[in-house]
Amino acid sequence: MMRKQGPDREDLMKTMDRKIARRRHGVTEQRARSRLRVVIALVILAGVIAAGFWVVRSPMLSIDEVTVIGSHHSDPHAAIESAGIRPGTPTMSVDEASLESILLVDPWIAEARVVVTWPGSVAVEITEHVPIAVVHSARSFANVSATGAVVQMLDDPTGWPVISTTEATSLRPGAVLGGAALLGALEFVTALPAALADDAVVTIDANQRLTASIAGYQVRLGRAIEMGPKAAALAAVVGHGVADGSTIDVTAPRRPAVINPQVEVEGEG
Repeated sequence: MMRKQGPDREDLMKTMDRKIARRRHGVTEQRARSRLRVVIALVILAGVIAAGFWVVRSPMLSIDEVTVIGSHHSDPHAAIESAGIRPGTPTMSVDEASLESILLVDPWIAEARVVVTWPGSVAVEITEHVPIAVVHSARSFANVSATGAVVQMLDDPTGWPVISTTEATSLRPGAVLGGAALLGALEFVTALPAALADDAVVTIDANQRLTASIAGYQVRLGRAIEMGPKAAALAAVVGHGVADGSTIDVTAPRRPAVINPQVEVEGEG
């Protein structure tokens, strides 16, 4: 009886080779499809990014309005122009903090707040220094705020309280003056009623003590402490009536003193 012979070894090898080849081909195709999907995804992502970049820099999302409030003496528009911000500028190009820093270079500007609202508006809110006196040093006159900020130089201090100091002081717009005596003098004139402050002249001597000439009176202020109470004490004394030419001592504001002018004795030379 003859046995049925199966496939010989050569046929088996050929069959396995075909299966392995098909499997390899399938793996290669799968890898190729995966790479193609990655490439397509990257192309789409690049397109989306490019489109987004174009949109945010396009006229649709550019500045169409710049508003400024609170400006009276300062010139924020010049600073805004210098920063390259104008209608048509891409909104994304506006750096709020950077623009605020540029605005603060103006000696009149105490605070600046910038708000960018999409798609295309910029709002600038300005708070200006308020000059309250003139500081006189080395033949120069400077308008100064209560915090010592110099806002402008003046040729004529008429109509302003004057603080005179012999100390070398940098009087230039944008500078901020310091020193206890000077800041005390500014506090004093700020606290005075307008009727007394308008022609007040406060002098700081070499020992950092303060005297003043106010409404025809000589005023002793002493050290730069309790300047608000000293201004209130002076106003109260003057309000009760004091002889012209009197010296008013408010170095101790709770116990002000008045020294009447000396009266010449008749016949005295």
